[in-house]
Amino acid sequence: MPANGTFIVGCEEETEEDLKKTIDLVIDEEINAGESLMYVYPGTGVYDNACKKGLIKDEMEHLDRVTKVTANLFSPIGKEHFFNITNMPDNQFYDIATREVRRYNTFVFNRYPVQDLSCRLETKSAGALMIMAGKCHECEAEASYNYDVFAGLDYVGLLGTGVHDRLICPECFKQLSFNIYACHEMKELSEYFSFLKERIAKRNKIVIGGINRDAMFLLHINLLNLDYDRILGFTDFAGQYRGKFYVNYPMLNVGHIVDLEPDCILLVDCVSDSQNILKKFYKKRNMPLPEILYLCDTHFRDSLKRIRHEILYRSWNKLLVSSLRNRLKNKYFYLRQICNESNIAVPGFVAELAEHFRNRP
Repeated sequence: MPANGTFIVGCEEETEEDLKKTIDLVIDEEINAGESLMYVYPGTGVYDNACKKGLIKDEMEHLDRVTKVTANLFSPIGKEHFFNITNMPDNQFYDIATREVRRYNTFVFNRYPVQDLSCRLETKSAGALMIMAGKCHECEAEASYNYDVFAGLDYVGLLGTGVHDRLICPECFKQLSFNIYACHEMKELSEYFSFLKERIAKRNKIVIGGINRDAMFLLHINLLNLDYDRILGFTDFAGQYRGKFYVNYPMLNVGHIVDLEPDCILLVDCVSDSQNILKKFYKKRNMPLPEILYLCDTHFRDSLKRIRHEILYRSWNKLLVSSLRNRLKNKYFYLRQICNESNIAVPGFVAELAEHFRNRP
């Protein structure tokens, strides 16, 4: 009988050692579990205790704050609204909590890899799918997982969501993890992965460029053997993310990046023009560009760019045709209306086109 559960992170008076023991337990017992942050709601014992301790000074302000809290520890804006009632300092809680939960997620990802994994990219009318298939690590049952590669046509979701979807084998109910770097068809990508880990290990001041599923994946699962204390922060070259933090790391603009003098920028946004943006800023400051790394090799990145261009062209072409059709429709409807109102004989072609547009879905 399959079972899963949720363990609470951020309990009242929880210590770093308490949290470590929780993670040790779910790892040692190989429990299929996920984390949930502690809520401090009015009417609960933890709320009353927080008031007695003077942690809640303005109850209405706290109520406004708690309604914005998400149970997801890795919510991009969670740090800005979380209310800490543990015995861990406010400025350390998120670093400790994400580190420990990441330890569990990484264990699961490495413990239950889908075997004989194959994958292919398939373009659709408005996007592209990564289609992955293999066998369960435990019982060898067929296992598959498809996900949208492009989110809003801005970024590539190279790594997908994997363990975050709590993918379960339908036969033995063990967890499944899909690692694109282990796919048969991705020999160059697999070789690049070894190079990437080697280069990252030598860097001390790292900036992550791009806000997408891959950025979230890297914070959930330590696939690259990263030292997370070496990450200076994240940046969003698209300028769409408005939070002060991305999970527990500060958001940086390009000017900040140059001032911090990182020795590596890891671009998880593999299909945009981020590198050229960086080159311009560094050239303006007359400073050497730090090492730029991507999550995938040049060949795979070029393939993704071509797919993105094809999807964009197709979408824009469809939009233009639709826009032109609407303009023509309105034009001929208007002409027929004017002719009717002025008691003028409607030209045959106007009537036919108007009728054509009226009947067309």
